Amino acid sequence: MFRNKLWLSFGVLIILALSQAIAAYWSHNVAAFHIERGRLSNQMLSEFIALGADKQRLKVWLAEYLLLENKNTHDRDALFANMQQRLEALNALAVRDQLLGRSPDDLTQISRQVKALSFLEANVLTLERVLRTWEIAKYPSRERWAALIQAFDYLETTDLRELVADAIELQRERAARSEQAAVEALQRVRVTIVLLGILGSALAILLGVLLVSSLYRPINALLEGTEQLRSGALAHRIAISGPTEFAALARQFNRMAEHIQAAKEKDAGYTRLVEEEVRARTAQLEQAIAQLQDAERRQRRFFADVSHELRTPATAIIGEAEIMLRGGEKCPDDYRESLQRILESGSGLARRIDDLLLLIRSDNNLLRLEHSALLLPDCWALMLKELDRLAVAQSAELQSRVEAAPGWQQQRVVLDLDKFLMVIRVIADNALKYSVPPARLEASLAVEAGRYLRLAIRDQGIGVPPDELPQLFERHFRGARARKQCPEGLGIGLTIASRIVEAMEGELSIHSDGTQGAEVILKLPLARLS
Repeated sequence: MFRNKLWLSFGVLIILALSQAIAAYWSHNVAAFHIERGRLSNQMLSEFIALGADKQRLKVWLAEYLLLENKNTHDRDALFANMQQRLEALNALAVRDQLLGRSPDDLTQISRQVKALSFLEANVLTLERVLRTWEIAKYPSRERWAALIQAFDYLETTDLRELVADAIELQRERAARSEQAAVEALQRVRVTIVLLGILGSALAILLGVLLVSSLYRPINALLEGTEQLRSGALAHRIAISGPTEFAALARQFNRMAEHIQAAKEKDAGYTRLVEEEVRARTAQLEQAIAQLQDAERRQRRFFADVSHELRTPATAIIGEAEIMLRGGEKCPDDYRESLQRILESGSGLARRIDDLLLLIRSDNNLLRLEHSALLLPDCWALMLKELDRLAVAQSAELQSRVEAAPGWQQQRVVLDLDKFLMVIRVIADNALKYSVPPARLEASLAVEAGRYLRLAIRDQGIGVPPDELPQLFERHFRGARARKQCPEGLGIGLTIASRIVEAMEGELSIHSDGTQGAEVILKLPLARLS
């Protein structure tokens, strides 16, 4: 009899264990199903929102393209690629959602989303055709924007804004329902576990006389595990020990807890991914705005540089032509020499245009130097030639002197000749511009400590107050006297000249007592003798 009761007890316990395992497995499947539905719904919601954001960014790009004439189409192509990827992802998610759909209401809502996706795909294709081929250009300028807005927001008679908003709202509702269903499924799991635990406890009490010595610990462990799971401690695991039936039950319970914990962590991971994606998109948008603002600043700086840097060679060309037109007829050699000087100035003007184009792309490109080693007499002669040309054009007197010790003619200086002459033109142009007729320039050459070439250009102009000297090399700075003497000008010549000299490892400085005249000193390192 005891054996029968024992076998009966064992049979009952086995049946209970199997019931718990089946219930746990079923509950896990139900919970996993609803969690998967919730994950798909949240993912589709994120893709719909991201797709709408990409369309808005495309509209922003179009506005900048039309208003600012920004010809960069890379952002447009990237946005179209993103929208195509999102549409493909949404279609794949919709297919998976259809496979998980069970009720007619689910299938009806999924069909609505599929229909919305088809409209959005057609709209994206239409936008891509319009913006890539620019067939919209055939419309008058007043109607072009309206036609573009129509292409963005409508597909035939369908308002795509309402369509996207309805799709997002529907997806939010479906996500909320899926999450609620998952919560209810988990609740049923907890209820089932608790009920089975209570039943097991009652049976354990009835069979406790026969099985108390061998069954007390496994049952107690099972009860503790269910309590931990009910309280939310999903990391808790039941020790697998005792009779085989209870060991199997413990394993099933632990597996169920592992699946629930993994599902919860997976859902939290998806949430973090969405948040990170939103932050990344926000950072990209801020970066794009910063790039646009920087491009606008560069454009303004470019026009300022153009207005200043084209004036000097143009003035030289005009001055040369005016000199040749004064008086009577001149011999062909004079005309040839004049045309040669005009050609040189025109070449310099072309070089300045190239430099300014480099400046608008990147200020550092202007400092890309082509060095060559020149004997000091050659460098001195080229500098005097440039100063003489500018002085003659302004009806100014030029005086020069050499203050170097004997042997200076054999020394060399390494520099970019074109950029060096550009610096000389900037200095001379400023000296003549702010001088009172009759203007006079004094140029001198010296060698300092056997290491530096020292070139000085002094004028008899209006001078510079001492408190303004530290600011002369700042971009767009012009002193009060300079603005009064010559209202035009943007104050960028000395800035460019100083940066060129620094790139040649030299030093540019200006000295003035503030009363009359100023002296500009240019120091360049001499080439080392091998």
